[in-house]
Amino acid sequence: MTDTLGTQNAILDTANTLFQAQGFDTISLSDIATHAHIPLDTIARDYSSTIQIALHIYNRLLQQSLETAQDIAPAALSEQYYTLLEQRLTSLEAHSEAVSILFATAMRPSASITASDLSSGKSDPMMHAMQFIVDTSSDKFTRDSDEMVLFLYAFHFLVIIFWLYDRSDDKAASHMFTHFIRDFIKAIRPMMVMPFVIKALRKVSQIMLVVFGGAHIVESTPENR
Repeated sequence: MTDTLGTQNAILDTANTLFQAQGFDTISLSDIATHAHIPLDTIARDYSSTIQIALHIYNRLLQQSLETAQDIAPAALSEQYYTLLEQRLTSLEAHSEAVSILFATAMRPSASITASDLSSGKSDPMMHAMQFIVDTSSDKFTRDSDEMVLFLYAFHFLVIIFWLYDRSDDKAASHMFTHFIRDFIKAIRPMMVMPFVIKALRKVSQIMLVVFGGAHIVESTPENR
């Protein structure tokens, strides 16, 4: 990678500013080099394309999401998850060009970016963020917490895809969706200790994670096949 974290951040910050201002498709590595005042060969050594830069922007956002999650005050799980989702959408909004091109590219079967690049499973900072809010919630689980972590992690991808498709003013529909999720989790929370509910959460999580790139964290058992 480039010599310093400062240089890396300068590249990513400049690229994101250009993507947001002019659109992802109009920006080249040369444009980024010119605006960042960094030699093109320095950028090209670490980033083979603008899509690779977009991926690094997204990965940096993941780490920032974990850091902000750790500042969420203890509360009911429904409130903590709602807060985390809203924080996530706010951070994505300022990087919407990079995020949208990554998810759009991952949908193409022949693309160099795949769903697994956007979901690294157990090493994903968002997985750790979900673990944090489950562990610190005021109505924390005494058992089967791993299933809830997987469910919340998998489900947040649906929220992101909904947000990407949302063309309502100020993404109002997306915020209505996060409000609904908060109220839904609050309503069903008392039932989340029941074995059949835990089993259902595990199953839907496993199905979603296969699609969203986390298949490698799903155990291969006869029940899952």
